[in-house]
Amino acid sequence: MDIHFFDQEDKEMVADSKVTEFRVSVYGIIRDGNRVMMQINPKNNFVGFAGGGVEKHETLEQALKREFKEETVLDDQPLELANVKQSFFWHTDPITYCNSVLVFYHVEKIGGSEIEGMNEEGDSVGVKWYEIDELLHTDKIKIESFTREVLEKIWI
Repeated sequence: MDIHFFDQEDKEMVADSKVTEFRVSVYGIIRDGNRVMMQINPKNNFVGFAGGGVEKHETLEQALKREFKEETVLDDQPLELANVKQSFFWHTDPITYCNSVLVFYHVEKIGGSEIEGMNEEGDSVGVKWYEIDELLHTDKIKIESFTREVLEKIWI
């Protein structure tokens, strides 16, 4: 059975379901008034919520704490579930097709310092505060469609 997958720029790719991986990912949302903290992906300069894949031995909260620390160098405390989405996406390096469940938590920072600069894993160039209106109403900032949808659902 063919499945339609989309990348971060909403480019479509069709692949057979037999090559599809199932993935659960968890992301943290830190808000300060009308600002939200986002991480910057160095491979494509997209901004998004910090987070990533859940390992088989982890709970959602354990994975969120690990991924958040890896990508932002910050310690966080998950507060409450914010949103859950499903996404069929594909990566190019290496080519991977995923049926992904994306789980978003509101979190609070409990330690660490906000930095800009590549982290050790190379999957983030640090964090930056953005005005939510700026993220939603400009084409100057590259933002994934699911990130935009979560922002719109939570703050509009």
